[in-house]
Amino acid sequence: VRSEKLYCEQAPGFNVKDDTGVAMVCEILVALQGRVDAARLFGDRLEQIIFKLGGKRSTWDPKVYIFHFGPHTDTSASLDQVLDACAKNVSGTTKNGAPHGWATMAVHVDDCPGVGSSPRIIDYIKSGIMVQYECTHGPWKKVLGFNFNITNDSVSMSAEHTVEAMYNTYLARIPLHDARLPGRDVVLTKGEVPEASDPRHASYLEMQSETRSLLGLLLWVSLAYPQISFQVNKACGFMSSPSYDVNAYAKHIAMHLYRHPVPVTWGGGRNLELSQPSPPPFTQGVKEYGLHFAADAAPDDSARGITGGIGMFNGGVIITVSSRQHLASPDMHAYEVLAAGTIMHKIVPIRGLLTEWRIPQEHPTPL
Repeated sequence: VRSEKLYCEQAPGFNVKDDTGVAMVCEILVALQGRVDAARLFGDRLEQIIFKLGGKRSTWDPKVYIFHFGPHTDTSASLDQVLDACAKNVSGTTKNGAPHGWATMAVHVDDCPGVGSSPRIIDYIKSGIMVQYECTHGPWKKVLGFNFNITNDSVSMSAEHTVEAMYNTYLARIPLHDARLPGRDVVLTKGEVPEASDPRHASYLEMQSETRSLLGLLLWVSLAYPQISFQVNKACGFMSSPSYDVNAYAKHIAMHLYRHPVPVTWGGGRNLELSQPSPPPFTQGVKEYGLHFAADAAPDDSARGITGGIGMFNGGVIITVSSRQHLASPDMHAYEVLAAGTIMHKIVPIRGLLTEWRIPQEHPTPL
C-alpha cells in the first residue's frame, strides 16, 4: 500500500556511511509504535486495503467499515432480507471476485472486531489484510480479553477469569461476604502522601499503586458488567492521589462483582424495531428490544454534577455513560437538562449507524 516515506537516524554504533563519508539514514518500512503519528499512518494503510477489498466507511463512525456484495446491494432492503438472500446463494461471487455476503468491522488501534454473514466473506477480508500484514483471527468466543457465550438467540459478554484473578490479587486476605455495591452518598477524599521521612511513606505509596491498578482493572471489566460503572468512575476521580478510603471503596466494588458477576446479555427477540406501544420499564415478562435510552443526573461535591446514561438495544446495554459534567450548573433542573443533552448526542450517531447496518429505527427513540 502507498504511504509517505519515513526516515530515522541509525542506531549508535551501527552507522553506515556513503562513499563520501556522510552518515546515511534508515528508511522505515512500517511506522514504529514510538512514532507520534504511528496510529494515523497504520490507519491510513489499513483503510487503503479495506477500500480495495470493497469496504465502505461508515458516515457516522469513521472507524467502522461495511462490506456488502451480491443480492440487494445498493437497495433499501433490511438486514434480515440481505442475510436471507446471502444464505440462499452461499457460493456466489461478484465479477471482481468478492464472495456474496454482508459484513461489518470496526478498527480499534490494531484490533478489528467484526461480524460476517458467512466464513467465506470473513476469510476474504482476512486474506486481503494478510497480503500486507501478518495477523491472527479467532471466533468471537474471546474478543479483546472478554469471553462470549453464544446460544441460538443470545450472546453474553463476561470476564470471569479476570474477576477471579482480581479476587486472588486484591481480596485474598479479606474475609469474603455478600457485599452490596457502595451507595452514591459515600464521600471520598483525595489522599495526602506522608513526607518522605515519615515511616508510613512507603506503605502509602504502595497502597496508592495498588488502588490505581485495581481501578484500571475495574474500568476494563465494567464494559462487561455495566452495573459497576457509576461506582468505578466515582473512584477514578481520585486516581491522581487515592486515599485509603478510595482503596476500600474499590475493593468493596470488586468484592460485590466477585459475588455477583452478572454479565451483559443481548438477544432473545427477533424484531429490533421499537415496540408499538413500547412497554413501560420493569413490566413483568415483557422486554423492549428496540433502541431506547435513559438519562439521569446527580449533584457532586464540586460545582459540576454527574451525568449518567444507559443505551439499550436487543435486550442489553450497548453504551454506558457515567461522567462529570462539562459545565457548572446552578441547580438540579440544570443538571438534568445537561445530562439529557449529553445522552441525546449519543443517540443520534447510534441511530445513524444502525441505519447504515440496515436496521433503521423507524420510530423516535425514547429517552
